Amino acid sequence: MKKNNLLYFFLLLTMNFVFAQQIPREILNGQIVGDSLAGIPNVNITNISTKKYVISDNQGYFTLYAREKDTLVFSNMAFESKRIVLTKANFNVHVMRVKLQSFINPLDEVVISPYALTGNLQTDDKNIKVITLEPVDVKLALATKFEDDTESSPANKLMPGYVDTRYMFDFIAVGKLLFGAASGPEPRAKEIVYVSKKIFAEAVRERFPESFFINTLQLEPDEIGLFLNYCENTPNIRVLLDPKKEFALIDLLIQKSKEYKLAKKD
Repeated sequence: MKKNNLLYFFLLLTMNFVFAQQIPREILNGQIVGDSLAGIPNVNITNISTKKYVISDNQGYFTLYAREKDTLVFSNMAFESKRIVLTKANFNVHVMRVKLQSFINPLDEVVISPYALTGNLQTDDKNIKVITLEPVDVKLALATKFEDDTESSPANKLMPGYVDTRYMFDFIAVGKLLFGAASGPEPRAKEIVYVSKKIFAEAVRERFPESFFINTLQLEPDEIGLFLNYCENTPNIRVLLDPKKEFALIDLLIQKSKEYKLAKKD
């Protein structure tokens, strides 16, 4: 009887795990706030289960696909990182709010030595260590420095044999000029294509105002971050961050917005 109960327990646990894996992911809306309950921008939200990430906007809001038991990690340089395992309750609210604690950088320990100042001038004057320096013969030091030194010795223009090389014929420069003319023009350096070091979503948000995504692409405000994360999977899309290719980037965003809406309906 005990063996049957144990087998039934493991079978039920396995079925729950399989059903949990089959639950489709849905859009999760959230906001990240600090101690003052104000939104925190530029927080990296990573879904470890899907290996996808988004960044909170200027008011701390974010959207991503997730489901129950997914693990989210919130990280920012100015705040302590936080890890949350999603539950069913997180999807039952309109906006899930996550509070981050400010990062506190502890100061190093200060050790006060017995030679610290006391505030009494007479006592402190006695405790100051005085080092006596030997006098330096300036003339002897200069003579020693420039003796038998043809590289650093100052040149005297009034002495016989002095030649001012600034007005001499430069054979080396002329030779390089003639050699360059004979060998043809030097190959032009390959033009460097500008690509932003920032992630694609952040770079595009800085390039276009929010009205572009709402009015032109017909997106909801809470869908902007999710849409840019969808576009980032397009091969070689970072090349379009070149300012010279802004029109190509706009055309691609319009095309991707249509694909994104169709994929969302499916």
